[in-house]
Amino acid sequence: MAGLRSLLIGSTSQTASSTAGFLHDSSGSWLKGFIFEGGYFSSLKAEFLGIFNGANLDMGCSAGYHNVIMESDSKLAVDKLKKSPAVSDPDYFVMIASCRSLLPRQWR
Repeated sequence: MAGLRSLLIGSTSQTASSTAGFLHDSSGSWLKGFIFEGGYFSSLKAEFLGIFNGANLDMGCSAGYHNVIMESDSKLAVDKLKKSPAVSDPDYFVMIASCRSLLPRQWR
């Protein structure tokens, strides 16, 4: 399972929120994927759910993929993940902290 992998995360919340993730190998071939649908929440929350689920649902180390780059289509989510979560941001504090706890061990 050598080689670079890419996990792409995307989300939407135009009606009910949904998020999806797709794992590709270095040649672009599809390896695995997931779709999560349900609930009514912001697209940012959907993005964090996608990142968390992508890191948790056998998309990384537990599936034997150790050289993975996670990509998100949400600059805001990426920016929030780069910093420690702020207690003053209660809607996202737990989600950001949960995602950040998974990222160092599995992703680049």
